[in-house]
Amino acid sequence: MRLITGHPRSGTHFTAKLLKRMGYPTSCEGKRLRAGRTRFVSSWKHARPGVFRFRFRSVAIETDFDVVLHQVRHPLAVIASSTTLSHLTTNHLKKYLNIPEPSIRHHQPLKLCMRSWIGWNRIIEEQAIWRFQLEALPEVFPEFCRQLGIPVQPMPRLGKKNTRRHPSLTWDDLYAEDVALAKEVRELAIAYGYDD
Repeated sequence: MRLITGHPRSGTHFTAKLLKRMGYPTSCEGKRLRAGRTRFVSSWKHARPGVFRFRFRSVAIETDFDVVLHQVRHPLAVIASSTTLSHLTTNHLKKYLNIPEPSIRHHQPLKLCMRSWIGWNRIIEEQAIWRFQLEALPEVFPEFCRQLGIPVQPMPRLGKKNTRRHPSLTWDDLYAEDVALAKEVRELAIAYGYDD
């Protein structure tokens, strides 16, 4: 199996819908993983093995993948959207990352979101063989297909992306919150090809 992964709110649901539209059995966030049938997993959770705790159940996360692709989206968009993450998601991230800020049921602290974006992407860097920007997927789609081991084909058109209401953020907002963290986010953003 092959994994497409990124930080929460980086567009893994979109990528899963895309692959399903192309006719490939794809599990989104580990749902309906069928041995021998599921070909791709598009999930932020699967960057590390462990157990994800929902309110009333727990799900074991396995990470035995042949290939891992790193999906990124502009950090200002991801970090802003991450303020809407549930405490269940942020508590899971905190198992693997040094995040001292407390998780809140809704409206996560901006520092927590910056730390998780930096840390989770660094974890993925350790195992990924290729990285792509979600915004540039139409341009790099032939290489995306090659990396997944499928025939190169036109990228299907999908409807509206999965969006949540959240405030917009600027680099000034991040620097006002924490200069050192904002610098680290900015450096990683540049390394990922974002220069604005």
